[in-house]
Amino acid sequence: MDEKRLSLRFDLDDEIDREIWNFLEDLPKRTKQNTIKIALIHEIKGTNNFGEIKKLIQETIKDSLKNISITQESQPKQDENSIPTDVLNFISAL
Repeated sequence: MDEKRLSLRFDLDDEIDREIWNFLEDLPKRTKQNTIKIALIHEIKGTNNFGEIKKLIQETIKDSLKNISITQESQPKQDENSIPTDVLNFISAL
């Protein structure tokens, strides 16, 4: 893979640099890189190139969610003709 590196420095005495640094510091490492890519492609191509921006946002979301597992609780199956318990509880509360 052909890869190039870029080093950025932020002057924390400068308000804008400090604001950018603080924003980036709160992001996970992989998300930082994609966030910077999104900002750069947005600056280079403007707001009219949503395809590239969308792709980078999708990559960022995938990277952020890849270590998250979701479990679904099973709920007891109710008879079609039965009244749900929450409805009965609501009625009894009246």
